[in-house]
Amino acid sequence: MHSIRSHHSAGARTVACPDQSLPSTQAPIVRVALIPSQGNLDVLDYFVPELLVSAVTLGSRVVVPLGHRFAFGIVVSTTEYSAAPQLRPVAACLDPSGPLFDSSWIELARWMAEYYLSSVSDALTTMIPSTVKVRVERLLQADPEALDRVADARDRKAVEYLIEHPLVPFVALQRRLKIPKSRLERLCREGLLKVTYRARASAPSLLTGPLLVRVANPLPEFEADIWAKKRPALYSLYEYVRHHPSGFASLEELKANFPSATAKIRILEQVGILERVRLPAEPPPPSPDPKADPEVRLTGHQDDAVRQLIAGLSAGFQPFLLYGVTGSGKTEVYLRAAKACVDAGRSVLVLVPEISLTHQLVSSLKARFGEAIAVLHSGLSARERWQCWERLASGTLRVAAGARSAVFAPVPNLGLIIVDEEHDSAYKQEEGLRYNARDVAVVRARLANCPIVLGSATPSLESYHNALQGRYRLLRLPERVDTRPLPVVEVVDLRGTNAQGRALPLSHTLYHALQANLANKQQSLLFLNRRGYARFLQCLQCGAVFSCPNCSVSLTYHQRNAALQCHHCGRTTPAPRYCPACEGTAVAAWSAGTEQVELTLRRLFPHARIARLDRDVARQPAALAEVLEQWSAGRYDFLVGTQMVTKGHHVPNVTLVGVILADLSRNFPDFRSGERTFQLLTQVAGRAGRGEKPGRVIVQTYRPDDPILQWAARHDYEGFAQYELAHRGELSYPPFSRLVLARIEAPQEQEAERIAAHFAQAARTLAGQGLDVLGPAPAPLLRLRGWYRWQVLLRSKHSALARKSAAGARTIVREGLPRNTRVRIILDVDPQSLL
Repeated sequence: MHSIRSHHSAGARTVACPDQSLPSTQAPIVRVALIPSQGNLDVLDYFVPELLVSAVTLGSRVVVPLGHRFAFGIVVSTTEYSAAPQLRPVAACLDPSGPLFDSSWIELARWMAEYYLSSVSDALTTMIPSTVKVRVERLLQADPEALDRVADARDRKAVEYLIEHPLVPFVALQRRLKIPKSRLERLCREGLLKVTYRARASAPSLLTGPLLVRVANPLPEFEADIWAKKRPALYSLYEYVRHHPSGFASLEELKANFPSATAKIRILEQVGILERVRLPAEPPPPSPDPKADPEVRLTGHQDDAVRQLIAGLSAGFQPFLLYGVTGSGKTEVYLRAAKACVDAGRSVLVLVPEISLTHQLVSSLKARFGEAIAVLHSGLSARERWQCWERLASGTLRVAAGARSAVFAPVPNLGLIIVDEEHDSAYKQEEGLRYNARDVAVVRARLANCPIVLGSATPSLESYHNALQGRYRLLRLPERVDTRPLPVVEVVDLRGTNAQGRALPLSHTLYHALQANLANKQQSLLFLNRRGYARFLQCLQCGAVFSCPNCSVSLTYHQRNAALQCHHCGRTTPAPRYCPACEGTAVAAWSAGTEQVELTLRRLFPHARIARLDRDVARQPAALAEVLEQWSAGRYDFLVGTQMVTKGHHVPNVTLVGVILADLSRNFPDFRSGERTFQLLTQVAGRAGRGEKPGRVIVQTYRPDDPILQWAARHDYEGFAQYELAHRGELSYPPFSRLVLARIEAPQEQEAERIAAHFAQAARTLAGQGLDVLGPAPAPLLRLRGWYRWQVLLRSKHSALARKSAAGARTIVREGLPRNTRVRIILDVDPQSLL
């Protein structure tokens, strides 16, 4: 990939072109993806005028005419033939020194568009940060001769203003003179005002050297003659810069040689003829070599994994699944493989679920690679993000680490991709283009022809199944470093205890364990594995949960009509007043929160130091960092949290983990609830006993015989995976099938339900055999931000069939809707959540 241009004010001049410009027979044709996408338009064909042939290539950022305006886009392919009856020319190239995106990047965008049922424009919009995008402004100017043709006083006011102040943005003039938009549009149509366009890159200036001026787009000969006659002062300055021996003229030099030089430069810059740039004051220092590996003795399994990964660096594309129990030293394996890759002259990309919650891995990378690493996350300013991109693309930085969107970082010469905690649902984008960064990373590794390692103590069943089928190479770390034992897990049966009926059950076992840990000055972690908004009914006497007989998921309790509903197939039944299994009347709907847990602990342990870690805290980065720092330093006795507390925290003094109610995640209305419960319990249990003292885990439940809890208590992932894969196979759920979730949203519930039914019928008609259509059914969260949501689940053994049917049904439904109908049809390929 070519180096990203690191100057900001590079206004690209647009070449004037009539509406029906036609290419010469030799003119190259390019296909341009518009960014952002323009309605139903995605990729359009344009010809490249002779002036820009040497600059425009695959991956270039360009400005192109679109109707009566101009738009920003990226060249995604070239072609020798276009079906368009008339072609218009590319107006400007914003990357004359080389394209911003290489061919593998463009290919990745094409794959994302095809797989996630989107457009190439939307895929590219998702992939690039705002600092790389371009804003196209419409500018107005007027010639003095136009005054002779203006009769109306208000029209004359606009023309006079533009003669005195040329090249004013359309919107700015409209606001400044309080002239209606329609009047200015009419003046443009009548030729009294002339329209030109300016494209501005939004990347902030990062370089601190002297301010210089250079030619951005040379004037063609016929245009140069016009400038020389009509604007001789401007033309003289342009010629001075064009013939400057260095190719650059300093601002001070131009001020000394030309009156009003700053104003003249601004005019020439606004039309894209000149541009102001800053060059580095001095070359950036070379990246330091990776530091030598510290004296960390590897276990035999670690050493074997490292040797296989290093051997794979020269073998092209190969996916590895690194399955290691909690505390087994996966991070050290990553670091050794990454160092070998960098030593070989190639670059490394590391993905983590959430930067703020995996700071220890990022800290280890920084300690090992020093300043040679770029850490990408949402907390970066536009300037900082652009600086990271610029240094990565130029090869100055060789290691990139970040959360989900870092999978798109411009890392040239990619030699290794690492995806830590590959099972984590945070890799799935839940808004806009709903991609899974883990899966995108696998495709990117294939395009870069390099190995990728997916690591986890609880691999996703999809990844583990791929390893069992030989598609991924399985590496195992079955024991903790220094042969430390895994924590002992106790399952506490809450049925019939005096905890029943409480909003937050706290057994005597867990209470006394917390009391003892506090007395021994050891830290305790309290985990509430509640997900989303779903509520389920459970008998507190026998532990039975009300489930759908059709779909093998729990029924969701809706208080407004006292009904139980399946959000897969739509089955609805009245909520019972007693348990059909034991005829008990202690039936409760669970819906608890971390704040309630915190308040209960403060009441029971008034002298304990207690902190809470959940999404409310995480919204404030400073507060989140403070909690994590104080917790790691031992300044809190108890930490209460949701699944955020399960991720990557290594605190040796944590010896007790309490799971308030394992049933909360186990009974989520989703076929993945068992897998997620096992993952959460295993991950949170792994926080205990990571130091010299042994760990203890107490899991409270009303279903102690649940096989999922039993596998988790034994730390037996492979036994769990065998059990759950057999269960999934019987029900034809992933990884034995592929899913597409269609969500229909409308302001009125009846409209959403009607269109969802139409979508389901269209999908059935299109697919025929080989596709199961479940629903329509209301979404578990029926109403969100004023929109009612219904959904349809498409299931097939063939991903292409499910995706093609979903896309076809979406087209049929959209074509049958009246114009301006307020309806959203959202397609989620490989959904991770049904909320």
